Amino acid sequence: MESDYRFLVDGTLAKYVETAPGTFLCDQEDRAFEPILLGNLFPQFPPGDWNNGYVARDPVLGEPSFVKTEIVQFPGVQNCWHPLRFNELDLSHQQRLRQGVRVSTHPDVNAGRPVLVKFAVWPWEVRYAETETTAYLWDNYGL
Repeated sequence: MESDYRFLVDGTLAKYVETAPGTFLCDQEDRAFEPILLGNLFPQFPPGDWNNGYVARDPVLGEPSFVKTEIVQFPGVQNCWHPLRFNELDLSHQQRLRQGVRVSTHPDVNAGRPVLVKFAVWPWEVRYAETETTAYLWDNYGL
């Protein structure tokens, strides 16, 4: 089974990594239910400018290795119902309500008081956020 991971590198760069089935020779339940240091599983990140990578087991060495890295333009919400846009890393997260929903603060929003922030964790979740923001846009126009 392929797996998807999102890493924050140097506190500023998001890198997405997909792994091929059988890349890690450990019990799947260990990775799903018990804490495990991903640094012990993943090969060293390759240098260079990339934001999307693919890891598979090297057939000769028998170890996980990066077989592909690339720059990808990930999808983003296009229909915003307000003019403000922020980098997630610029927000101070106060409380996690559920995946993709947090109470956060930013000095330029609501006088620095807490606001509810929603975001897509994975690229395939963007279409749900797009639908929701489009509905807010219609509501703003009285439709």
